[in-house]
Amino acid sequence: MYQYEEVILMNQLLQEKRDAEQFLRLIAPKYTAVFIVDRNTGTFRDVLADETFRNYVKDSKGSFLDAMQLYRDHFVACDYKEVIDRVLDYDYVYNILASGNQVNVTYRKKDGTLIRLKIDRYSDNDENLSIWVYTNEDSEDALYGELGEARYRVQFDDNERPVEFIGNESLSEMLYGFKDETHIPFSMLWQHMHPQDIDLVKEEFKNIHDSKDPTATYEVEYRLQNKEKQYRWYRAIGKPVLNEKGKIVSVCGFFIDIHKHKEKNLLQQRFISGLTHEYVTVWMINHDLTVELCQQSKKGDHIAQEAIEKFAKINNYQKSMEDYALHYVREEDREEFLKRVDYRVVREQIKKEKVYPVVFQREYNGVVDYFQACFAQISEETDDFVLGFKMVNDIVQQEKERNDRLEEEKQILESLSSDFTAIYYLEVNSGKFEPVHIRDKSNASELIKKYLEYKDFYEYAYQYAMHYIPKEEQPEFLWWFSRDNLKNLLKTQASLTQHYHSHPNAQNHQYFETKVVKVSEDEESCHVLLGFRYIDDIIEKEKATQKRLQNALEETKKSNETISTIAKSYSSIYQLDLETDTYERISGSDIIPKTGCASEKMFDVCEQNVAPEYRNIIHQFANIETLASRLEKEEDVLAEYRMADGNWHKLRIIVRKRDANGKAVQAIATIRTISETKRKELNLFFEAEQAKREAKIKTRFLQSMSHDMRTPLNGIAGMLHIADQNPKDLELQKSTRNKIHQSLDYLISLVNDVLDMNDLESDHFSEEEVDFDVTKLLENMNIDAQQLAQEKNIQYILDWYEGQLSHSQFRGYPIYLSRILSIIVQNAVKFTPENGEIHVWMNEKCLDDSTSLLEFRCKDNGIGMSQDFIKHAFDLFAQEDSSSRSTYQGTGLGLPIAKKLVEHMHGEIHLESEKGVGTTVSIQIPFKLGKPVENTNNRNQQISLEGLCALVAEDNDLNMEIVEYMLERNGIQVVCAKDGQEVIDLFEKSEENKFDFILMDIMMPKINGLDATRKIRALKRLDAKTVPIIAMSANAFVEDIMNSKIAGMNIHLAKPLDETKLINALKQCKKDERVN
Repeated sequence: MYQYEEVILMNQLLQEKRDAEQFLRLIAPKYTAVFIVDRNTGTFRDVLADETFRNYVKDSKGSFLDAMQLYRDHFVACDYKEVIDRVLDYDYVYNILASGNQVNVTYRKKDGTLIRLKIDRYSDNDENLSIWVYTNEDSEDALYGELGEARYRVQFDDNERPVEFIGNESLSEMLYGFKDETHIPFSMLWQHMHPQDIDLVKEEFKNIHDSKDPTATYEVEYRLQNKEKQYRWYRAIGKPVLNEKGKIVSVCGFFIDIHKHKEKNLLQQRFISGLTHEYVTVWMINHDLTVELCQQSKKGDHIAQEAIEKFAKINNYQKSMEDYALHYVREEDREEFLKRVDYRVVREQIKKEKVYPVVFQREYNGVVDYFQACFAQISEETDDFVLGFKMVNDIVQQEKERNDRLEEEKQILESLSSDFTAIYYLEVNSGKFEPVHIRDKSNASELIKKYLEYKDFYEYAYQYAMHYIPKEEQPEFLWWFSRDNLKNLLKTQASLTQHYHSHPNAQNHQYFETKVVKVSEDEESCHVLLGFRYIDDIIEKEKATQKRLQNALEETKKSNETISTIAKSYSSIYQLDLETDTYERISGSDIIPKTGCASEKMFDVCEQNVAPEYRNIIHQFANIETLASRLEKEEDVLAEYRMADGNWHKLRIIVRKRDANGKAVQAIATIRTISETKRKELNLFFEAEQAKREAKIKTRFLQSMSHDMRTPLNGIAGMLHIADQNPKDLELQKSTRNKIHQSLDYLISLVNDVLDMNDLESDHFSEEEVDFDVTKLLENMNIDAQQLAQEKNIQYILDWYEGQLSHSQFRGYPIYLSRILSIIVQNAVKFTPENGEIHVWMNEKCLDDSTSLLEFRCKDNGIGMSQDFIKHAFDLFAQEDSSSRSTYQGTGLGLPIAKKLVEHMHGEIHLESEKGVGTTVSIQIPFKLGKPVENTNNRNQQISLEGLCALVAEDNDLNMEIVEYMLERNGIQVVCAKDGQEVIDLFEKSEENKFDFILMDIMMPKINGLDATRKIRALKRLDAKTVPIIAMSANAFVEDIMNSKIAGMNIHLAKPLDETKLINALKQCKKDERVN
């Protein structure tokens, strides 16, 4: 039995030897050496080796490392010795093999032969044994046998330049989809190559050309367009072929499609490089659950070295994780950890989320740390995934703190839930919301059932309003809960409160309060909590509070005010205890605590909210220490003050209770907003002040008019009395008539001034711009002025040399200009004493081709004005002293009229004066250049009124007599009528065109002049529309003139009538008839 077993064993050994020899024969052409190395002893066993290396082994006494160093020194090219040094580092090789990967390096021998060294584990049972396989990459079998049949040849010309690319059937099929061998110009290869790879390939061809080494093998990876016009990665391997002259005639080699492998590697590298910045170790888990250590950063010190080694040694993800969990994951986390890292769970999760984190507690050397195992999918095309480990103590701590806060907030919410029927978490900008708490049998509990159907909170609020809010209150409810309103309110407030009324719910609740509290805010979002609670019981309590307050207030002077009125009238109400210096808030803003120290709180509120200029006043007013003494004889004290926001408040402190000695011990403090009342008070004050000013002006006007009218009237009465007493004294009669005329002229001037001022104050400027000759205007004005000056023996001097005049024709308001200059000159004559001097001159300054600035100056050496009076010289009725009115017969209206007219013409007027020296008036007015004008006076003079007939309506006999005399003196026949009805009858019964004019008084019996004019214009006869109707009226205000124009009158003449003006008006009417 024993011999039989020995025979069998011998046969097995012989068979193994034969197999080994057959293996050696097969690999000999391709492999140059095969060694099995023992890491523990440093010795090796050669399966295949040349005699030279075996001699090195003898010299090194069996040491593999020493033998390899001798081999390196004698045979390895200098540029590749570092490669050999690296693989001779056992720790480096062991770590790679422990991760389940192979060591794969290439180097060149000094003769140029390319050698590939692959190191792998020899046995799964002994991790210290490794197999080292050396491959001659330049051997034909290695080159062709391993790489396949996709062969190519690049043909060179006599100048050693590549000219043709030839691919066999396999390569043609792989690249272009052709069945036959491909021949293409080499230049086309560049067109199919990726632009980023061309330089690399050209550099490789340059190396081939420079070296011209037929034994060298060249290898390069680049991208070519395939038959689908897509770039794919290929590895091209080739060797140059030289002729007998040593010139390159071709390069022959093979193509390998490495696209899938390359893309996967690039993707893995990018993915893993991103992870290595954050994770201490990164592993690649292949589809077959083998593992590769991709990265171990410096942070790897936190990972147990033996854990890494075990992980790599086991080389099976599921078993490695089970072993890791057993030794390093805390027991309380272990079961959950294994459940979550199961490869089936991992692959399912990363397909959904791409990244799948698992946090656990790792215990090592008695230290517990929080770690995260993070799984990530590399590509949807493979089941490979990446696993990274990192310490997350800080993250877990933050999460724990966050959870603590959430737990605290949860407890707060739970405590709030007892008060609130509904609580929501809302992002205001987007409207996204979550119900946090909904009480059963509430309105919200029914509506929230369709939570997922609502687009946002605002749609939910709309549905709530439609179901539960009374229709008339829905607009206000929806406005308050709108996105825009909430965003606007939350810009300045951290919390909001709103009350609303709903239909009674199942518990008969109908009064609700909404609380909005800001939780967080950034540039893009604003999160708030909304709480809803019913306040029916609070309403009841408030009513009870109001009743108590009413009873308290009934003990004071304000006992007739009810609590409801107080609630509407006052923004805040507080009860004060003057003995203990405490307060209790009865109503008002929740910002103020319900109770507290009265003096301290009033001081703080005053400093924060009261306008600075009122703070000291309120501090003194609200001083608790002095308040009792101030209320000793008073039932209340009050103060008005302005807040920092501009609103006005009224603070009233009312005695509520006194002790046995009558000392105030309790009081009620009320605060009311009085901004509107204050505004009305100020308006009334300003209106009262304005009324006072107007009354003062009116009184001054009446006083002035009374004096100014009585003075000339007294003169007229006196002169008439003297004339009556001396009828035969002709000289005296002539003198008295002249003085009566002077007084009448003054009265007319006074009335005209008043009428003018009334027009100007009403901004009624009736004149229109016309062309005029300024020299003729000044000539007429100066003639009148010289006559006035001569009567007072005053020299009126025209200083033409002082000014310059380039034009004489202008366009503007000549009547207004004449009025202004007349006022200035008349004032100069009036206030200059006898033997005085008045100098006048003008100057023109051209502003542009069409506009000039005319300056008029008048200088006198009269009584002058003080500097104080100059400031008021243009005020109505302004006179420096009362004696001026009697001495100079001034009304105080001239300068105001002049200033109004100057400003209307966009000009300026200035005074320079010195008391006792004289006054200089300067006027500057811009005028447009005008056209030459015809003398209208001459034209009017050419019109004859002889033989015309006028119908005159006048109820006053004296006035009728005067008009009749003026008309008949100019050859006009007169028909008289006593009232409006008579003038209508006379005109209606007359022959057509009998009357050339109708002169109509306005104030007449039966029918007034305006109505009479309307009736005449309405008659159905041709001359009723065309006959000129001229108003004669003592009413000469703007509205009187406008009313006469509206009624149909042509011209309005003010009484007393001036004969010249009357005749010119009639001639103007006749001239207008001729034009029409």
